[in-house]
Amino acid sequence: MYKKIFIFLMSFTLAHSSFSDNVEGSLSSLDLYKLGYQFEVGIDQEADQAKAHTYYQKAATKGYSEAQYKLGRLYYSGDIDGKADFAKAFDWFSKAAEQEHSAANWAIGYMYEFGSGRDKNAKEAFSWYLKSAEFGYKDAQVSVAGMYLSGIGIEKDPKKSFDWYLKAAFQGDQWAQVLVSISYANGIGVEADKYMAFNWLKLASLNGFVPAQNLLGKAYQAGDGVKQNNKYAHVWYSLAAGGGSEEGYKAMRDLEDNISEKEKSDAVGLAIRCNATEYSDCI
Repeated sequence: MYKKIFIFLMSFTLAHSSFSDNVEGSLSSLDLYKLGYQFEVGIDQEADQAKAHTYYQKAATKGYSEAQYKLGRLYYSGDIDGKADFAKAFDWFSKAAEQEHSAANWAIGYMYEFGSGRDKNAKEAFSWYLKSAEFGYKDAQVSVAGMYLSGIGIEKDPKKSFDWYLKAAFQGDQWAQVLVSISYANGIGVEADKYMAFNWLKLASLNGFVPAQNLLGKAYQAGDGVKQNNKYAHVWYSLAAGGGSEEGYKAMRDLEDNISEKEKSDAVGLAIRCNATEYSDCI
């Protein structure tokens, strides 16, 4: 209730030029940022990227790091005037990064890795990713892990790669959870452990991650890290198929040639229960 009143009063007041300068001058950088965010995503009003840009600019100029980062994203994506401006994006990301904004450090690394307004430089990209990863930003942790695994931008080190994937996985990054599973399954940077591989796959699957669900179906079908069970394999293939996976749908249909009608019926029932409970009551 009070939030809506605040938004209405700010929107009404700022719409009238005679009050605008005085009011905006009295707003904190955080308040300006909040107004920018409300216009960006359309909270209690239609989204308006131009207005979002205006308020992010004001907040960023006052030194608010999240606004500086958001402004960088708007310039990077071209949402301000329909054309990306990598130079301005880099400048604003840099201002936010100076204040140890984790996502901004990652964004600079990304620009160096893929040559967005910068000369491609894998070593420089790794340096920025590492800063962000050390701040705890999970996307950067995945990036660092990938570079250690491939040896691009830094000397190849599978153990360090695994350690960074594990950090991101514990933060809930689903791809990292799958990659931790693959690392355990194949002994990459860690001692091979099929049971641990299976359990990381199951965790990602219970979070609704379709690629993990496909792999979990394969694990049950092959008895890889778990007792072989075609019925449970069918459940996870079915859930993956329901999430849009053609691979899961094909695997499910192929498996039906090798299971009884009762197993199929039981599997369908389990899959329905999983979906109905949003994976809280699942195998």
